Amino acid sequence: MLVLDDQLRTVLANQSFYRTFQVTPREVEQQLLYHLCNGAWNIPDLRSLLEEILPKSTSFQDFIVDKTFPHIGRMMLALNGRRLKQEAALPGRILLAMEEVTGRVREGKGEAKAKVERPYHEP
Repeated sequence: MLVLDDQLRTVLANQSFYRTFQVTPREVEQQLLYHLCNGAWNIPDLRSLLEEILPKSTSFQDFIVDKTFPHIGRMMLALNGRRLKQEAALPGRILLAMEEVTGRVREGKGEAKAKVERPYHEP
């Protein structure tokens, strides 16, 4: 899991992200998403989805990423992105959650496209 700011810089990551991608907080925090893991996260379609979350109040689910990552090799991930709920005075943040789905997608059990949800309205 990653938390990103409005410039797509990593505010924080969870321990699972550090373990899975064999990186340290120093390599991740305050770095642009598309520079992480030697540029492996430079995914134009993902960037487009993320750039719409804060200004257009969108979210997405099950965006499949099939990439070869440094140190760990090929991995397929299902990504979900949405705006974090927080005080209005605080800067916008994006939650990028991920789940490894390598086996399920290869067996034809996974979703191949992102489900994009357009503006939502909070009560």
